[in-house]
Parts: sequence; C-alpha cells; structure tokens
Amino acid sequence: MESPLSVVVADQSATRADLLNFLADVDGITVVAEAATGHDAVYRTLLHQPHVLVVEPRIPGFDETTMIRHIIRSAPRVAVLVRTATEDDASVCRAIRAGALGYIRKAAAPDAVVRAIRCVAAGDAILGPTVAARLAELLTGKRELPSLTAREHEVLDLAATGLPPSAIARRLDLSTKTVRNHVSAIVGKLDVAGRAEAIALARQAGLGRPVRRAATA
Repeated sequence: MESPLSVVVADQSATRADLLNFLADVDGITVVAEAATGHDAVYRTLLHQPHVLVVEPRIPGFDETTMIRHIIRSAPRVAVLVRTATEDDASVCRAIRAGALGYIRKAAAPDAVVRAIRCVAAGDAILGPTVAARLAELLTGKRELPSLTAREHEVLDLAATGLPPSAIARRLDLSTKTVRNHVSAIVGKLDVAGRAEAIALARQAGLGRPVRRAATA
C-alpha cells in the first residue's frame, strides 16, 4: 500500500480550518502540520518535509516570493501549491517565477483542491482555468493593463515609444519629476523590476506605437 501524501497547510484565514476539516476525511492525504505565518510555514515545511505545501500567498511574515523561493531552495522535493482568493496577474507571475507548481482559488470545489494536491505532488503543474487563460495571454504578449490610471497609461504609452521622461513631460505639459513619479507608480503596479521591464510589458500589450514626426517643408 502506498504511503499517504503528506501536506502542510499555511493560511492565516478562517478557510484554513475548513480545508483542514475536509482533508482529514480524504483517503491518501495526511496533513502533518499547519501554520499561520510565513516563518512558521517555512519551519514546519523544513521540519516535516511534506510532499506538498499548500500556502496562502499573503500570509504574514514573508512575502510570497521570498517564502516560496526559500522553501524550493531548502527543500526541493516539496511541491508548492498556492491557494488564494484572488487571481491577479502579479500574484500569478510571482508565484510561478518563485517556483510554485500549482495555483488554485480558495473558492474552488474541495475535490478540485484534492486533484491539485495530487497533481503537484506528482511533479505536474496545475492552474485554475482563469489563471491559465491569463498566463497564456502573458506568454503570447496579449495583456491588458487595467490597474493603471488614464494618466499612467498615457505616460507608459509614450515611454514605450522610446521617449525619455523629459520629453514625456514636455508632451504632456508636466514636470519631469511628476513623470518620474508616474513611472515609479507604474513599476509598482505592474510588479516589474524597473522602467525597462515596464516598457517591455507595455510593448507586449500593444503600446508604444512610433511617434509620428511632423513633415518639414
């Protein structure tokens, strides 16, 4: 008889109890520990070396990228399944870049969670349907930028044409400092490393069409 899959559940929300109660009745899966903070999640995971860590990405104590990378580095045999209430692009990218194998919504049916646990334990990647669709958009370059304000979108569009902040400021009748502030806000909202990566993302989304020069007589 095969040994049951061992699982550590790390979540600060009330849904942790619901998940634990459900998994207690699932054959072939054993919850060996639970945690309510990032530090405790890392400690319990390294202590028990479970097959799967089911983790809520915004758990206190560690940001999701740091926590997942630390676990993958220290316990490479542990598969990480991110379970969250949201499916925003930034969280998807952070979790996948950090090494998570699965990403599923808390609203998913219990049997879907069980399938996800077994899937990542086997070394396969699994994403919810909405996440999978958004990830496909990211990989094909078809991405919208809905989190930006109209002004930020305008600044990013001009930056993607290759204009420096000073030129953008002149075109929009703003100060260069204001433009730089907008760029900083854009970088934060898009969860990218800097201006260059934001511009690359903007071009993938179809922004940055070449600026037409006025014809000379």
